[in-house]
Amino acid sequence: TNVFIAIGDPSLREKYFNIVTQDGYAIPTLIHPTAIISDNAQIDDGSFINAGVIINAKAQLMTGCIINTGSIIDHEVSIGKFTHIAPGVSISGRTVVGNNSFVGTGTAVIDKITIGNNVIIGAGSTIIKDIESGNKVVGVSKTINK
Repeated sequence: TNVFIAIGDPSLREKYFNIVTQDGYAIPTLIHPTAIISDNAQIDDGSFINAGVIINAKAQLMTGCIINTGSIIDHEVSIGKFTHIAPGVSISGRTVVGNNSFVGTGTAVIDKITIGNNVIIGAGSTIIKDIESGNKVVGVSKTINK
């Protein structure tokens, strides 16, 4: 009766999430026992929170998110549906990450940033300004194509 979809690609994860939920399966949220999650964080169904993750006060994870090993989601951060946060990412407070986005390993995002939908951020990036939907960025918020 329960199914979990362990696909890293946000669009494919959403596609299969919709198929299996229409077929009547429940998709639980899986949380590693070493994750530290604030009592007032909101985590929707179908998310995966891996080892060593920290999710702070008033953070919101929408449906089907992956928060990978050792990532930090700080206070009042909102992570959109089916977004994948790779290992070792730090997202500072009051940041919004849109739906179906991917934030690469070791990326740092300063506070009060808005990252749109369907954004891909390369590993090791430093995000210091807003990123519009559909962009791919690497380095220090440098857009490489749209």
